[in-house]
Amino acid sequence: MKQKNSEKIFKKVVLLVICVAMLCSILNFTQAAGTTTLTVSNSTIPLNGAVDVAISNAQSPTSQTDWVGLYEDNVTPGGSQPSIWWDYILNQGVTDGNGTFTFDPANIPSAQKSRYVAGKKYKFILAYNSTYTVSASVSFNVSSSQSPTIKSINPVIVTTSKGTAPSLPSTVTAVNSDASQSPVSVTWNSIDPSLYSQVGSFTVKGVVASTGVVPKASVTVIEGSGPVLSFDVISDTHINNSSSTDIYNQHLTAALTDMSQVNPNANALIVDGDITDGGNASQYDTFNSILNSIPHATPYFSLGNHDTWQSDYNTAKNNFLTKTGMSSVYYDKYINGYHFIVLGSEALDGNVAVISTTQLNWFQQKLGENASPNKPIFVFLHQPLSNTVSGSDKMQDVQQDAQIKTILAQYPQAMLITGHTHSVLTESTEFCTQQCNMVNTASTAYLWYDPTYTQPGTGSQGLYFDVYPDKVVVKCREFTRQEWIAQKTFMYSGTQTPTPTPTGATATPTPTPTPTSQASISTNKGNYAVGESITVNFSNGPGNPKDWIGIYKSTDTPGVQNSTKWLYVNGTQTATTGISTGSVTFTGGLASAGSYKVGFFLNDGYTTICNYVNITVQ
Repeated sequence: MKQKNSEKIFKKVVLLVICVAMLCSILNFTQAAGTTTLTVSNSTIPLNGAVDVAISNAQSPTSQTDWVGLYEDNVTPGGSQPSIWWDYILNQGVTDGNGTFTFDPANIPSAQKSRYVAGKKYKFILAYNSTYTVSASVSFNVSSSQSPTIKSINPVIVTTSKGTAPSLPSTVTAVNSDASQSPVSVTWNSIDPSLYSQVGSFTVKGVVASTGVVPKASVTVIEGSGPVLSFDVISDTHINNSSSTDIYNQHLTAALTDMSQVNPNANALIVDGDITDGGNASQYDTFNSILNSIPHATPYFSLGNHDTWQSDYNTAKNNFLTKTGMSSVYYDKYINGYHFIVLGSEALDGNVAVISTTQLNWFQQKLGENASPNKPIFVFLHQPLSNTVSGSDKMQDVQQDAQIKTILAQYPQAMLITGHTHSVLTESTEFCTQQCNMVNTASTAYLWYDPTYTQPGTGSQGLYFDVYPDKVVVKCREFTRQEWIAQKTFMYSGTQTPTPTPTGATATPTPTPTPTSQASISTNKGNYAVGESITVNFSNGPGNPKDWIGIYKSTDTPGVQNSTKWLYVNGTQTATTGISTGSVTFTGGLASAGSYKVGFFLNDGYTTICNYVNITVQ
């Protein structure tokens, strides 16, 4: 295929190059900063040995026709000799201009196998848009076959404290072609001290003599005694059939294996929708068979659009609930003291999530339950909100998008974690801070590079979360390469404050009461006349200047309906100093007869400090 043999073909290729160049201009293809390079770990590779080839700073976004090829070192690509082997880099899982693929000489077409022999020099080349213009190349020598030869190297898992260089082993375990395992010496690449000066994870690569397979160490940097909560998130597994050769099944197996190795003590595993490709019971069975074959944390699931692709919603819902063991398509859990809230579609509407008014009201209530402005709340929905994380500009698939954004705006400490777009985790809008912190989860089945959406890549990615008292570290993982590819730290201590005011606005969060045994309120009377002043006594409050007292109709929900009257603890509507024990007077009382409730609220929000007091106006 990679060969030109006539003037006619040459003219067609020239025309193609011109067209592609124009298209690339339209699509704003750019070359990443730095020189485009291909690298291999050793200059000499056994004839039957696999070779890990790293691509750096290729054009981005990746075109569906960017490709890599193998040639004799003295052969010019596009000349009389075709490539020995070639493939599009998207097929090799390189989707964003940087990545690694593994070449196995067993994959050389039979017609070209005689050209790949010991004692000769070869090269890998990288070219864009089906042209033969070489953008990068790397040469290597081929030596005699090894028996057995190294097929892979077991990953190395290391933990170190912040500021301390990791201690890496001098040997690693090689997995050989005869299934045996053996220790081999390794030389690790140097480590930039900035990598272990911050909490998170990074990958260190090394070199083992006489093989092209690259050893890798996963290094996790912790602070103090480590995170107080750790959980993993994957999405879009798209299990379709039970075949062990199915790429989606293989990717799920690799992801679960990686998680069990890298994060064996995780507190939870979240599968954020599109568990199956069509919502069939048999597809869930295959998923569960793979899941149960590998050690894993307690799993929790959200409902994706593919999981609803049945003849009716109830069938899809029942399959989801029965096969996952979840209690509802929307539910909440507390894990190590942190609130997890899962949302889910309640009707069939193609790819679109349909969130009922009942679920929205429940969501408002749950967000406020035990809420603290400096403690994250983890929210999961398969579909992202429009124009937020990567890919969401093209997939605006939440029917109640505006309502959910309004709710989340009142709780910026929340973190919304979504899937659906399959966008690679190195995309520039992978993380988003709008109404709250938002994170895209990519896909374990296959990847898209936003904004091309022309051909999927075969990579597989997911997220690891390390939660500390003052921050959340989100770490992006490429499962097929077993490499860390990006990360982001969200700070929480002292950085987030609630935005609602006591008078409230419709569609703001509605917490359930969270009584505190020390705090209390009382009124000077239980029954009042219309227009009679009402005095409210409070004691043992938190002492914030913006703690406040509000009077509501007994049937109203603070944050959804406005208060009838309200005052800060200093007795005015202008906060000054904090008061923990005192009284406020609502001069002129209430204008209408009826049943009311008096609440003591925390710091300009709707979290109640103690139980309500009921009063009557006659």
